[in-house]
Amino acid sequence: MTTNSPRHLRPALLLSASLTALLGCGAAADDPPSTSARAPIGERAHEAPPLDALASVHVSPLGDDDAEGSAASPVRTFARAIDLARDGARRLTLCAGVFTERLVLDADRGADRFIVTGGAACQGFSEAESVVRSDDGPPLDLFAVGGPVQIAHVTFEHTGASRPGASAVAARVAYVDEVAFAHVVLRAGPGADGADGTAVTVGPCDAPFDPRDPTQVGRSGLGALVVGHLGALWQPERGEEGGVLRFPRSSRCVEPRVQTGGGGGGGGASVALLARMTHVTLERSTLTSSDAGDGGRGGASQAPSCDPLAQKSCEVLDLGGGGGGAGGLSAAILHRQSVFDADGATKLLHGAAGAGGAGGAGARWLHGTAGVAGVAGPFVGADEGDEGAVSSASP
Repeated sequence: MTTNSPRHLRPALLLSASLTALLGCGAAADDPPSTSARAPIGERAHEAPPLDALASVHVSPLGDDDAEGSAASPVRTFARAIDLARDGARRLTLCAGVFTERLVLDADRGADRFIVTGGAACQGFSEAESVVRSDDGPPLDLFAVGGPVQIAHVTFEHTGASRPGASAVAARVAYVDEVAFAHVVLRAGPGADGADGTAVTVGPCDAPFDPRDPTQVGRSGLGALVVGHLGALWQPERGEEGGVLRFPRSSRCVEPRVQTGGGGGGGGASVALLARMTHVTLERSTLTSSDAGDGGRGGASQAPSCDPLAQKSCEVLDLGGGGGGAGGLSAAILHRQSVFDADGATKLLHGAAGAGGAGGAGARWLHGTAGVAGVAGPFVGADEGDEGAVSSASP
């Protein structure tokens, strides 16, 4: 997939009465989200003290890590700002500008609570948007923090995955008691297409070989049957490689090695918010995913050339083609064991799901099967019984 724009971005989804019931959220608001109003985070999801009652450290893309961390003299990196922030409840104020450092908040930072507010006027500049941007891991990564964590008036943007099968995730929140987003934009670029399968070389002695029965059970490569699994981030499913029906009859490991088709890689996902075992509150925020990656094509098998002088037998082998990779998913929210509260001014948008990759050609009839297409939706839930296998998506 070469474009950075969605094939067809779904219309904005206002969390109306039906989705309010789904998420268990409070009253809806009629006015659209705003990134400029300085409204405080609501207190209904937590009992944190007022923001202005806590000391704060300012951080700016134009700052200096030897600075004191004030609005007039901000530090440059998030890591330094966290070190300078007060223990217990660390408050970071992001100055206006574009940050290319990922904001990572975890238990190793030595705090149970973080409060992050963006758009501040620093170094004589006026208030403006604060953007945290990444082309690799999630620009916002919250992991194993006691909470509550409060984040307001910041845009987190993943520009899009580039490695084959990689996913674009704007924010990951895992094992955090409570996270509250207000006036936050989470925007994920497109997922990358899965890699095409290549030929896989196998021989009669790669597996336990019984000289009394030199026939091995062959099969076509199977397309990926699920979209992917939740792990550290998101692992797209890969098709299986093709099998070998039989090798030339021999009781010894002297036959030539052959090439079956390798499985195609799964397409990468585009996810605005990936949440696991977390209570998330959304106020006047916008979560947007782009198009997911297509699954890779299964590899073709290659029958060996026959040299009667070098081989005891020149049987034509049945070699399986590789299975296609699964298409990636596109979701504003991909979640497992998480609870959400959202107001009516929060918007969820998503792009198109990735297509499943075609199966590879086999020698004779053992062709690979195509991978399944991905799914797309504002909410995609993960099956509790299988480590993150996608089981459903909201219509």
